[in-house]
Amino acid sequence: MDAYRGSIDNKHDEDDDGTNASLELIVPLPTDRDISNTLRAHRDRHGTRQKPIGIVKGLQHLLQDLQVPATAFGEYTFTTLLTCCRTPQEGRRIFKLMRDHNHEISSYSWSILVDVRYIYYTCWLFLMLLFVIRTRF
Repeated sequence: MDAYRGSIDNKHDEDDDGTNASLELIVPLPTDRDISNTLRAHRDRHGTRQKPIGIVKGLQHLLQDLQVPATAFGEYTFTTLLTCCRTPQEGRRIFKLMRDHNHEISSYSWSILVDVRYIYYTCWLFLMLLFVIRTRF
């Protein structure tokens, strides 16, 4: 992943300087596992199990910060994106992205979505319970 990022930075530096601007550099894409591990590190650094980072921050990190094209995403990256979801609706958006990129939705992906729904609804029920206790006492 570092080699990919370094080659992208070098290409931008050459474009800014005006040197070799017409020369096309072939940048090898990182593997699916490398992208997934990078996203997991970002997710673990900025979020928790009870408060995930969300797919917006995850995709922003991959697409804008690291400049990895979405065509390089594979099964591992999409399942890691599912673990970043805050709500089940975000999980369905990841499933739509998977279908758009012709990736099969596995039973493992569905199990992650069930886990996201469990955390989401558990937090929602806990907040409702706090609201009821607070209004009654």
